[in-house]
Amino acid sequence: MGYHFNQKNHDIEYFNCSNNNRSRKTCETTHYVRVDFLEQAVLGEIRRLTRFASQHEDEFVKIVMGHSQQTVIDKRQAKQKELNALISRDKELDNLFERLYEDNISGKIADDRFMKMSHKYEKEQRELAELLKTARDELAKMGDKAMTTDTFIATVRQYTRARKLTTRALQRNKLTIVS
Repeated sequence: MGYHFNQKNHDIEYFNCSNNNRSRKTCETTHYVRVDFLEQAVLGEIRRLTRFASQHEDEFVKIVMGHSQQTVIDKRQAKQKELNALISRDKELDNLFERLYEDNISGKIADDRFMKMSHKYEKEQRELAELLKTARDELAKMGDKAMTTDTFIATVRQYTRARKLTTRALQRNKLTIVS
């Protein structure tokens, strides 16, 4: 969908399907949705959910927090698994380098071969160090983005009386929820 506005009346904004243009033609007819209608539909859903949340607060928290918490746990586990694999490879490289050094000292491999292989391992370890830092930072950020049950309920209550959908309201509180 592409964003457009009416040339004669700039207050009329809409999204239209981009698959009905000259090059694609995957849609036989043009279709669109007006921004004001879309905003009302989204706002209606927000109102419906917040009404349910305020009438059945405990049940709503259990549903949302349970699902979100499992998502967070799954993401954390995947990131931790990735981190463990990186740490394992880093240790493996240390052992390989140590054996390579011993083989060079004992004369099993030539000095020029030792240099080539050691440079290769050192380069991989430098790259691994960056990946390890990134993975650790991402894992730490996952904990920082967690939202408590109280914060979540306060946020839900904040939007129970929403009259207009604003960009700020849509972009606010992009946090992962945990109990």
